[in-house]
Amino acid sequence: MRKPFSTIIYALMIAIGLMAMYSILNAGNPKSFWRPYFPDTTSDVYLAMGLSVAVFVLGFVVFYMRDKEGFKQLIEMNADRIRGQRKGKNRRGNRRLYPVCHGKFQRISTQYG
Repeated sequence: MRKPFSTIIYALMIAIGLMAMYSILNAGNPKSFWRPYFPDTTSDVYLAMGLSVAVFVLGFVVFYMRDKEGFKQLIEMNADRIRGQRKGKNRRGNRRLYPVCHGKFQRISTQYG
C-alpha cells in the first residue's frame, strides 16, 4: 500500500472510530456533542450505526490492501521456484511427484502427456 494513502486510511479509521465510540456511549444524551447537528435524540442510534459501518468498511480496505501487498512480496520472493514448477520441475530439477493416497507419492507416467 502506498504510504500517504495508508496514513490517510488509518487516520480516518481512528477519527471515525472515536466518533463511533462517542456516539454509541452517548446515544440519547441531551447534552451530547452531536445535539447541535442532530437535534432529535432518535438519530443518535442511526448515527452510531453509520459510523460503525464506516469503520468496518475501512477495516476491510486496510485488510485488502495489506493482503494484496503481502501476496505480491511472496510471489516476488518465490518467482524462480514458481517458474520452475510451471515448467514441470521441482527444486532438484526432477519431474514432479504427485500424491496418490495415504501420503505416498509416485511418479506420473509420461505416456499420457
